[in-house]
Amino acid sequence: MSYPQQPAAMYPQQPQPPQPKKRKKWPWIVGGFVLIVFLFAAANGQETTTPSAESGTEAKSAGKQKSPEAEQSNAGGVTRLEFGETHTWSGGEAITVSAPEEYTPSNQFLQAPEGKRFVALDVTIANKGDDEYNAMSTKLTAQHNGQVAQQNYAAGDTLPDVELPPGGSTTFTSVYEIGEEAGKLQISVQPNPFAAETVYFSGQF
Repeated sequence: MSYPQQPAAMYPQQPQPPQPKKRKKWPWIVGGFVLIVFLFAAANGQETTTPSAESGTEAKSAGKQKSPEAEQSNAGGVTRLEFGETHTWSGGEAITVSAPEEYTPSNQFLQAPEGKRFVALDVTIANKGDDEYNAMSTKLTAQHNGQVAQQNYAAGDTLPDVELPPGGSTTFTSVYEIGEEAGKLQISVQPNPFAAETVYFSGQF
């Protein structure tokens, strides 16, 4: 005995449970990379750059105070120092101008003219660079009370024709004719006539 077949509609198909969606991993990877870049940039942002008077170049410093020389260099872009201080150029030429002293020639015929006097300064040059340096390349000028001070070539030393190897140094004396009245004495220094940076040593004398 055969039974009639029931239509398929009488037995509805059971719904399948929803499959969980797979989470994509790439947003987490990108987010982690962005976070690393941000932390690295924030760490580098704590460093500041300040000019270095001794080198004439910029040096990195992390929260350190500027040296007096660096602050003086920032004033109008001009480096002004007191007598007795030292400045080092980017080429390694380190030059010191001593405190001025009164100079009286022993020869009575070489005395300063009336209303004038002589001042002597010792200039020390040290070669801190990697190449040889001839001290004769140094250029000096002098002013006193705003007036040009002429060098007395009959006293002191002329610019020494001395070749300084790395680590070498030499000292010579320059004598200038200035007025009798006390005032500001200023000596400008360049390691060579074509140097981009000029340093000014000054003080009352």
